[in-house]
Amino acid sequence: MRLGTEGHLLQRIHNKVPYIQVEAWADMGLGSREYELIEIE
Repeated sequence: MRLGTEGHLLQRIHNKVPYIQVEAWADMGLGSREYELIEIE
């Protein structure tokens, strides 16, 4: 099986765009698209 190099890794493995699911879950109140990166030293 060749994954190729186009698109997000989950898209290459499952042939689905992962951002669609994240947006749908956020619209249903199951999380958020907002995040904060915290640097750990």
